[in-house]
Amino acid sequence: MNDEGYGMLNNTSSFATSIWRLGFGTEIAAGSRVPDRRLILYDFEACPFCRKAREALSHLGLEVKVRPAARAGKRREELRKRGGKMMVPYLIDPNTAVAMYESDQIVRYLYNTYGSGVVGTASSWPPLNSTLSFFATPPVATQNGKYRPS
Repeated sequence: MNDEGYGMLNNTSSFATSIWRLGFGTEIAAGSRVPDRRLILYDFEACPFCRKAREALSHLGLEVKVRPAARAGKRREELRKRGGKMMVPYLIDPNTAVAMYESDQIVRYLYNTYGSGVVGTASSWPPLNSTLSFFATPPVATQNGKYRPS
């Protein structure tokens, strides 16, 4: 499949996932607070678990420094040194000195620390959220997830 085909498939699956989430993420969560310093997220575009973390960050209106960790990317070794392994997502919160892997833990941490403590509707049941994230992500993953300089 060519790049145009991948793009269309990616757009279609992302759009369908957004519809299934019944508008989740179209507004900033009530009661969100903004940290003094930006959070840092090591992620990989084709990772459905990273998508869950990115959606929680967006829903809470949090600004984040994204550090892409795709294959052949320059951030992979940096991530390995910071966290001890090459696994994404990896969140660093310089405001609380917290650093963690595991998307469900990251989502809970973000809502407890910067939200009202109540995890957003689409994120509240991890199996559903994971399934929807997987559905929205596979077209990107088929491109080998390799870093391509622009």
